[in-house]
Amino acid sequence: MEEVIGIDSVSIIRSYDVHTTLDENGKSIHKSFKTLLGAAVSTKNYDKFKEAYDTAISESFDKLSIPRVRRIYCSYDLNRLSGGINALLYEEFFKRIKDQIDDLNIIFTLFKKDAVMKTLGNIKKRIKRPLSQADLPFDEILNKLAPFFPMVCAWRLNKMIKENNSTVLLDGITPVDFNGLVHLKGTRIKILFSGDRCDPLIATADIILTLTQNRLKRNRLWYGRDGIKKIFKDLRFSPKVHVLNERTFKFIAPLDTHTTMNDKIGHPIVFAFKERNEFINSDELKNSDEFISVYNFAAKNGFSVKFYKQGEDLSLVKKGDYLIYLTEEGKRAGDILNGMGKEITLMSLKEISSKYKEVY
Repeated sequence: MEEVIGIDSVSIIRSYDVHTTLDENGKSIHKSFKTLLGAAVSTKNYDKFKEAYDTAISESFDKLSIPRVRRIYCSYDLNRLSGGINALLYEEFFKRIKDQIDDLNIIFTLFKKDAVMKTLGNIKKRIKRPLSQADLPFDEILNKLAPFFPMVCAWRLNKMIKENNSTVLLDGITPVDFNGLVHLKGTRIKILFSGDRCDPLIATADIILTLTQNRLKRNRLWYGRDGIKKIFKDLRFSPKVHVLNERTFKFIAPLDTHTTMNDKIGHPIVFAFKERNEFINSDELKNSDEFISVYNFAAKNGFSVKFYKQGEDLSLVKKGDYLIYLTEEGKRAGDILNGMGKEITLMSLKEISSKYKEVY
């Protein structure tokens, strides 16, 4: 059967004290290490994996006597559970899902600052036009990489993806051009907004990222091939681990060239229309209990979820998409979109909550 790969990533800052280096007061200097960490979860039977994910989540929650209210859980939602239970959930879930994972690839960055800055300077000279990243501090360059790192992970696994003719699902990313993007031409890539709350493969990748961080910290191990492999040994699992260093940076450095990637965005999208007021912000709404039904609706039907950005998202709206509104102002916006020929389905938050409040 066709292989499907779900990819997610996270930006990590890990602090440490340098005991051999003291400041003028004789105290250890406090430093931090920053890396980007990605996980790619592969299955050769997507439908079977969906069923296995559902069972693994339910059994994990039942064992710890936690009520389940979502079809798909991401790390953020698990971390909100109180009483230290969340760390146990990661362990219980992975033990139950690991046999359904045909391949797990973990990718992380390990750059030397001077080499990265030199590479950016060389790119700027070669393209003979401004490159804003070349003038940024090193930490800011990593910040620029973070929003599209799942696509960078796909680039790193490009050979395997093409050999297996895989379909790649990426958690919602910011479209950014980079030199390696040309190598993904012809690859079946689908970008899913809120993928870690709508798709079981992406959600599993997201959970594995936190499991990896938890186990490295608990075992006092650093980010590296040996450390990452070691933390999975007692789980009887062996991921493939890849490092992106300064030698690969020329392929993944963010460029100023504009790109949209609209052709790679998965549909239908469930757009949530929030009126322009400060009574409740988008983060509060999407993490509220009332909004769980929107994610459950999307997850059940294989859709994705995105807050509609006025002035930016018109070109994203396609026939068959949905728009969830809170007030009459939102409904009027949906009517305008349909008047433009978009042919989308309008639903109030109250309506969708009554239909999809339950997990199943």
